[in-house]
Amino acid sequence: MKLSQLSEPPLEFGGAGHHVDIRFGLMNYGPLDATSPLAPKKIRLGLVGTPRDLELLREWLVRCQSEIPARRSRRPNLFPRFPGFREDRAFCSTLVLDSTLEQVVSDADIEQMSREPNSNTFISATVDSFVRSLKHLRDTAPVDIIVCAVPEPVEEMMDPAKRSIPLSEGHLDFHDLLKARAMDLAMPIQLALRTTYDAKARRRQRTRLVRRSGDRG
Repeated sequence: MKLSQLSEPPLEFGGAGHHVDIRFGLMNYGPLDATSPLAPKKIRLGLVGTPRDLELLREWLVRCQSEIPARRSRRPNLFPRFPGFREDRAFCSTLVLDSTLEQVVSDADIEQMSREPNSNTFISATVDSFVRSLKHLRDTAPVDIIVCAVPEPVEEMMDPAKRSIPLSEGHLDFHDLLKARAMDLAMPIQLALRTTYDAKARRRQRTRLVRRSGDRG
């Protein structure tokens, strides 16, 4: 058998720039439509989540509007700097964050639903709650895209060991179910995990992984 390796295709960016890595392409040249009068200069960002999740996610998004230095590493291309989400660099656009573009999911509701012994029922009920919030934002606020902050109890259900329904029996996936239920909204929907925007959650996750590695050892 003869194997051949295909080279990475160059991607096209603004100013006729090309690069194989989308991160460096955006940093060096900006988006392809940067000079187009139709290019979005302001993106009205809708947020859905519990009060604490919304607070943390909002703070993280504000931080992302400024440059974030590269992580110290012997592999500089693996963890490059983030140039910031601003009109005068890289993405050539900015995020519009406002309380009128947010929809709160009750902590009490999430807590009550998480007591459901059947994990599939819990996931389905949580998706129902988020879909109602998504529809409300679509109908009442001029949002361009909506980011859903995944509640911590839901994120924990991504661990197969914490689910009551085995994978072989077809457990529901929060991400997939929410994306499917939100298709008729005709609006971009993204999900953000707590471990993405909360440093404490990332540390807890690393601690759990270390403990599991020790148990297996």
